[in-house]
Amino acid sequence: MIPYLADDLFTILKRLLQRFVTDDTLKRVKTPVKLFSEDFKDRANHKDASVINIGFVADKLLSELRVRKKVSERDVLMVRKETKEFLVTAVTKLLEKCPLKYTLVRNLAWLDPQKIKENPDRCEKQLRLCLQIISSAGQIRENKCDTILNQFRDFAVICKTSEDASQWPTGAHSRLDTFFHALLAKEHPFKELWDIVQKVLLLSHGQASVERGFSVNKNITVANMKERTLIAQRVIVDHLHHVGGVANVGMTKELLQSAGCARQRYHVYLNEEKKKREHTQQTQKRKVVQDEVDQLKYVPLKPNPVGMKNFVLATADGIVLDFEVYQGAIALNSQVQEAEGLGLGALVIERLAKTLPPGTKVYCDRFFTTMKVVDRMLEKQVYLTGTVMKNRITKPLQKLPSDKTMKAEGRGASASVTRGDGKVCLVKWKRMHTLRKKATNVGSLQYPLSQSAQLLLYIFRRWST
Repeated sequence: MIPYLADDLFTILKRLLQRFVTDDTLKRVKTPVKLFSEDFKDRANHKDASVINIGFVADKLLSELRVRKKVSERDVLMVRKETKEFLVTAVTKLLEKCPLKYTLVRNLAWLDPQKIKENPDRCEKQLRLCLQIISSAGQIRENKCDTILNQFRDFAVICKTSEDASQWPTGAHSRLDTFFHALLAKEHPFKELWDIVQKVLLLSHGQASVERGFSVNKNITVANMKERTLIAQRVIVDHLHHVGGVANVGMTKELLQSAGCARQRYHVYLNEEKKKREHTQQTQKRKVVQDEVDQLKYVPLKPNPVGMKNFVLATADGIVLDFEVYQGAIALNSQVQEAEGLGLGALVIERLAKTLPPGTKVYCDRFFTTMKVVDRMLEKQVYLTGTVMKNRITKPLQKLPSDKTMKAEGRGASASVTRGDGKVCLVKWKRMHTLRKKATNVGSLQYPLSQSAQLLLYIFRRWST
């Protein structure tokens, strides 16, 4: 009963507050709005723990236990303190979830027939506030608000003289919706007022009518029951409730024809299901073929742009040590531990490095080089050297000379910066274009510098057109 919601909630909260809040604080809480202006967690607003109202029965039990010396004074005080903490938490949670914080809920008392008779002016003010909120939400047009207020004034006069209103709520119309329906729905002058009453009364309904059906569904379901069977049974049950029993079901021509065609509809349904299964099988076959086609990648800047993508781990002499045929990032993820956050290049390095012994030096190009994979290789004592993209080393790049400075110095100019732990070194040098190389094995190269340079040059040529 939504018109009484605000008053009832306010009463409940105030009774809870009376148990642990001081009288001075309670005096300030005269309206629902004041509830949200006070800090009930503040200990200055609390009573002393010894006078906390824990309830008549609890007080009696504690007194009996104290007389029999089964609990001490300290135990009693702890119970009262814990009760206060519970009350504070409960009131805080209720205020957090309570609909009293909404102006609309606090001003729905204008739907109470008793209050309409006793104080129509106050009810009109509450209706005006509700109309402002509802019109701002786009539920009614603003030019209808004056009409609704005029109709409400006329309705308030009728409530004072109406027999139904004087007997409320013990008369023929004990429900609020039937009361308003009897006085408003049948009278044309109250059409706009009846529309707004319907909208407001629907606010508190939520999904109750839908959720009530869940228990019914559970009772009528059996093993292997299809969704359409469940829906059909629910439709039948709802219709029987509507007409008042099996005896009141009308044997119409349409009903008899539908019953006669039931077997035919069942065969049509079986044929449709068979077609769906065949379509699913064909789709699965096409998917297998599509997966095979997807493995053939097109990389336009490669010497052979169409074909299988194969990542190879090889020595400087070209001897293949390991390889991984690309089957998608998901397949690589399944082969790498803690793969979250790694890109494709890092996944490939992690996968191929599984077969490498500690102390191995690995050279790669910028597609594979990231700070994450460098650190992960260091954990395995595998040392990585490779070119790297600017956007992957933004912070350390700020410590190196700019491209313009390097260009002025000419070909062969270089600069380097080392990480604080001394394990990673970033080198920038000027060749035909400025290059950046990240290394974790500087000072312990496996090959002479000239041979390393030849290897890097080989890599550059291999991956260019």
